[in-house]
Amino acid sequence: MITIGGHLDQTLPVTVKIKNGDGDIVRTIPHTSFNYTYGDISNRATWDGRTDLDVAVPDGLYTFEFVTNVG
Repeated sequence: MITIGGHLDQTLPVTVKIKNGDGDIVRTIPHTSFNYTYGDISNRATWDGRTDLDVAVPDGLYTFEFVTNVG
């Protein structure tokens, strides 16, 4: 289980896209499952190492992309 935490300068909806080494999105954590309250929070969301289809991902390097619609 991976815990996702960090600092947000303002309260706004954030979606997390988790990508494999090829840049393919393997999991999307919707803003409804992400604590997007302002400030420092160590446990905003968790990732269980599974894809959106509930399949375990292989060992490897994964990146997290944080997306919001604030423009």
